[in-house]
Amino acid sequence: MKKLFIVMVAMCLSFPLFARVSDATMVEKEKSTQEIQIEEAAIPGDVVRPRMAMPYTRAWIDYDMGYIEVEICRPVGVLTIAVTDMAGYSIYNVTIDSEMTPYVTIPMPDSGVYRLTISGDEYLGEGNFMIG
Repeated sequence: MKKLFIVMVAMCLSFPLFARVSDATMVEKEKSTQEIQIEEAAIPGDVVRPRMAMPYTRAWIDYDMGYIEVEICRPVGVLTIAVTDMAGYSIYNVTIDSEMTPYVTIPMPDSGVYRLTISGDEYLGEGNFMIG
């Protein structure tokens, strides 16, 4: 009976440790993505209106899946999406019609500092990011 009591106490005392491990796993999963801040240098000027809260594009790195995701939130015609290293060498380059393809995945490059450029006739958005 005494051994059973000791085992029960040990299990009760160790339970918070398991809860903390679970919490740490949740935090780790939240850190598996990193947003790439895109500065919109040029936006379409056809219609005069206040700038909406939603950006034209968003991007983030998904470390678990091993790729960069680019989302076109508001179509702005044909866009070229490019990833270059800081020396200006092209790592990835694709041209899309933003009305037909609102989402692009890019293979994640090796460790380093890179620049994501999303450009078209009416739009230019750029952001630097680091992998490593």
